[in-house]
Amino acid sequence: MNAARERADICVEKADQLTDQIRMVKSNDDPDLSIEESSLIASQKTKERKDHIKEMEDALNEKLARETRYMLHLQADALEFSRLFTNLTISVLENWQAKSTK
Repeated sequence: MNAARERADICVEKADQLTDQIRMVKSNDDPDLSIEESSLIASQKTKERKDHIKEMEDALNEKLARETRYMLHLQADALEFSRLFTNLTISVLENWQAKSTK
């Protein structure tokens, strides 16, 4: 689960960096770049950013799926324990009842 969270965190960092780069390109501070070149670079970086966001979503969905499976496993264990405890209680009560009727 931690690996998925780490992947998501890395994707967020990369997306944030790309956001900053997109802002810089759109501000057109570089005199060597034409408006068209700036726009093309911004579009490419925006696509990269979207890819990182998608990867982050996938990682978080994977983490959620693993946590859900883990919780279901814990619930199944608790249910089994409850069943065993109930059976044991019934058995003890039946034995006690059998001894008290003699």
